[in-house]
This record gives sequence, structure tokens and C-alpha cells, in this order.
Amino acid sequence: MGEYQYSLDKKGRVSLPQRLRKNLSADLDRVFIITRGFEQCLLLYPEKTWQQISAKLAEFSYIASPDNRAFIRTFLSWANELELDGQFRLNIPQRHLEFAQISEESVLLGLMDKIELWNPVRYREYQAKMGADYETIAGKIMGL
Repeated sequence: MGEYQYSLDKKGRVSLPQRLRKNLSADLDRVFIITRGFEQCLLLYPEKTWQQISAKLAEFSYIASPDNRAFIRTFLSWANELELDGQFRLNIPQRHLEFAQISEESVLLGLMDKIELWNPVRYREYQAKMGADYETIAGKIMGL
């Protein structure tokens, strides 16, 4: 969990924050799957979490629903496997950086089983747009 601002190096790599990597197991979580997220962010899933996502996607009726087909096609066509290097950096594909409009700076959000990667300006715009709705949304979701 948490919010972290990190620079990308010239090769498009971003470092995984220490507080996020302390939750990784040495042998299982060096591989991440990146895909297109929502509100123009990127989603990073540890490989074992991605396996659970894949199993859930397999439960959707691909044949019967045009919406299911559209979502599955988009979500999976944007999926790429990334491996942490020895300095805990992920090399973000150019296609993904362009989609999220990330060039030099990024915001990483630790969100339970995934990480979101944002352009800092877009993330601040999203926060401003959500603004006062936070309390309303919290009430709906948490039954407050």
C-alpha cells in the first residue's frame, strides 16, 4: 500500500519502492504482468496474482457476450511479462508508457494485490475529479 513518486530512467525503467518489494517472496515475485488499467493508468500484477486473474477471466463467457470479448481482448492484448532486474527495476514497454502518458516521472500506488502506475499529472487530475465524491463512494462500498 502507499503512494510513491519515482523517476523513469532513459531506458523506461522504474524502480519498485522498498516498501512494496519487502512484501515480495524471493523466488515467486520477480515476475510481474503489466496491462492496461483504467482512467489511463497501468496495472502491475505479481505473477501469482496474475494466475488468479487469468482463472477468473476463464470463467467469463467469451462466446456469449460481446462485452466480455471486448474486455478480454483488450485486457490480455495489453498484457506483457516483466521481470525485476537485480536493482529491482521494471522495464516498462514503450506502448504502455505512451498509453499512460508517462515520460519522466511516475506515481506508483500499492493497492493490495496490484500496483498502479500513473502519470503524476493525470493522477492529480483524477484525485481532483474524485474530490468530495470520496466520502460518498466510501459510504456505498463500505456500507457507511
